[in-house]
Amino acid sequence: MVMDDYVKHCRLCEKCMIAIDHHCLFLMHCIAVNNHRAFVTFLFVVVTGNLLFFRAALTCKCDFEIMFVDGRYTGICFMVRS
Repeated sequence: MVMDDYVKHCRLCEKCMIAIDHHCLFLMHCIAVNNHRAFVTFLFVVVTGNLLFFRAALTCKCDFEIMFVDGRYTGICFMVRS
């Protein structure tokens, strides 16, 4: 079997991939020529979502109180400041 230089075998997937970048352990898939754009888009969405979440968390006008009853955790109570 003759393989081109840009075709590599992934030991984790047990598949040959064209222009493989890496095997993503988070997604459990190889990132190669056919899904590289989707992977970059996925990373952009995850990073943007995290940044928006942390921005909202830092600017939240809420107080919270961790509630205990008889020394046991019962929940978190959020109170909105006016």
